[in-house]
Amino acid sequence: MGGPGDAIYWFCCILAATILMLGVADYWFGQGRFFVFVSWAALAAIPWLIGSSIRYISRRRRRTGQVRA
Repeated sequence: MGGPGDAIYWFCCILAATILMLGVADYWFGQGRFFVFVSWAALAAIPWLIGSSIRYISRRRRRTGQVRA
């Protein structure tokens, strides 16, 4: 069953998808070139990576009862 780590992960995925959609719109309708789209994609990867790490730590904590450094 999902916990708070899963909720944070999905929120970060939705945030990353929104940022990526802004990048696509900027690429299609703006003056941006492919480099600008890649910059938006790199920016969108940040919340996704944060959400993935929180989900991993949360699942590990649930499974073992603790987090090892």
